Amino acid sequence: MVYLFFEVEKASDGKEVIKLMERKESDGFFKNEEFGTAKDITNSNYKIVLLDKNNKICKTSIIDNPLSPVFESYDKDSMEKQIGKLDKAEFFYRYNDNGNVAEMEIHKVENNNSTLIFKLKL
Repeated sequence: MVYLFFEVEKASDGKEVIKLMERKESDGFFKNEEFGTAKDITNSNYKIVLLDKNNKICKTSIIDNPLSPVFESYDKDSMEKQIGKLDKAEFFYRYNDNGNVAEMEIHKVENNNSTLIFKLKL
């Protein structure tokens, strides 16, 4: 199992800058690698793509944009979801390491448009 810990910050030009902060590996495997998303109320996500040595896709995952977290607020009779706006946040990604993963890409997906914002050799 591989855990990758990132920091993302909104730059002065509005672009999102991602930095790998830490990598941890451990024995074992995840039975379920999927992350839940708030697709029902947000249109900004990160698509994480794991590639092998031949640049073929091993796995694709969608996670919520960490700079636009979804908050739930409750009152006496109802629950509401709201989208927050942050300038800086941390997030992590985990995957089973089968020895085939050579590279990772993070794409920002917004309104059905995808932009590569981070690339990492693993």
